[in-house]
Amino acid sequence: MDLRTLFIITVLINIIIAFIMAIYWRTQKTYAGFGYWTLANVAMTITFSLFAMKGIAPEFVTVVIANTSAITGSICRYAGVRFFWGAESLTHTRFHQAVVLSCALFLTYFTCIDENVMYRQIAVSSVISGYFLATARQMLKGASAGYPYEAWTVTLLNIVYAILMMGRVLEWYLYPESRHLLIASSMSTLYFSSILLLEVANALLFLMLNSQRLAKNLLRVQSELEKLASSDMLTGLYNRRKLEEVCTAARTHARVHNRPSALLLIDLDHLKQMNDTFGHPAGDALINTVVKTVRAQLRDQDILGRLGGDEFVVVLPATPEDAAKAFADRIRQAVQSQPFRWDDQEMAMSISVGVAALSDADCNWQDWLKRADNNLYQAKKGGRNQIV
Repeated sequence: MDLRTLFIITVLINIIIAFIMAIYWRTQKTYAGFGYWTLANVAMTITFSLFAMKGIAPEFVTVVIANTSAITGSICRYAGVRFFWGAESLTHTRFHQAVVLSCALFLTYFTCIDENVMYRQIAVSSVISGYFLATARQMLKGASAGYPYEAWTVTLLNIVYAILMMGRVLEWYLYPESRHLLIASSMSTLYFSSILLLEVANALLFLMLNSQRLAKNLLRVQSELEKLASSDMLTGLYNRRKLEEVCTAARTHARVHNRPSALLLIDLDHLKQMNDTFGHPAGDALINTVVKTVRAQLRDQDILGRLGGDEFVVVLPATPEDAAKAFADRIRQAVQSQPFRWDDQEMAMSISVGVAALSDADCNWQDWLKRADNNLYQAKKGGRNQIV
C-alpha cells in the first residue's frame, strides 16, 4: 500500500472518530477536556488530509499548515487530558501559543526560503514528541484516580507515539534517500500505520475513561441519594423508614437464632421548652449533643435511629432485658452528666427511656416498639429522667 492511500484511510477513520466523539460530546454527559480531545482528532484529520495532497497542493499547504495543525492537535490533546483530570486552566497558555507560532514561522522559513527537510522533521518531531510525553505524564493522574488500566494504556500509547516519531527522525538522518513524505520505506509504513492504530485506540480509551468516570459518579450520587433517603437530615442517623427495615431484620435474626434482643425508646426531656425559650437552633444543638453522648455508649452491633421529633430508638442485639435496663441507665446517666451550653448558659439535659425485650407475642417491629412506647409513657408520667 502506498502512503497516499494510507493517508486517505487515516483521514477517513479520523473523520469517523471525530464525528463519533462530537456526537458523544453533544449528547452525553462529558467532563472538562473532552472537547479538546475531539478538536485534537479534527486537527489530525486536517493534517493527514493535507499530507495526502503532497505533490498536488503547494508545499506551504502540505508542509507548513499540515505540520502546524499536527502540533496544534498535540497541544489540544495535552490540554484535554489536563482538564479531564481536574486542572482549572492550561498553564503557560502564552507559551503554547508561542510554540505554535514559532513552529509555523520555522516551517515557513525552511520550506519557502531555505528548504531543509531534516530541520523541519527534527523540529516537528521534537515538539510533538514532547507534548505526547507531557500527555502521558498527565494521564498518569488517572491511575491514581481509580482508572489504572485505561490510564496506563493511554500513557503507554502516547510514549510509543513519541518513540515512533523520534525513530522516524533517526531514519531520515541515517538514510537521506527516505526524506520524502510519500516514500514508502519500512519505517514510514510502520510509523503511519502505527499512528492510525494509535489514533483509534486513543479515542476508544478516552471514551471508555469518560464513560467509566460517569458510571462511577452516578454510583456515588446513587449512594448519596440512598443515604439521604435512609438518613435523618439533622443527625445523620437512620430515619423512621430505615429504622423499620433494620429493626425488622434485627427481630428476624433474633428469632431465627433464638437470641434475646431489646429495644430502647428514648425521649429527650423538655425539648419543647428548649425550643420555645431559645429557638429551634438550640433544640437542634441539644439533640445532636444527646446523640453524640448516646453514640459513645453503644457497641458496634447496636443500632441507633431517630424515630421523629425528640424520640430515638436503640436496638440492642443479643441483649437480655436486665442488661438492656442497665445499659439504658448508663446512657441516662451519661446524658445527665453531659453539660450543655447555649448563649453562655449551662443547662441540664435528661432523657426518659422505655425498655422492651423482644417477646414471642411481638408479631412485627411495631408491636415491639409499642411496648417500648408504653414503658416510655410510664417513665415520663413518673417524672421523667427515668428508665422503665
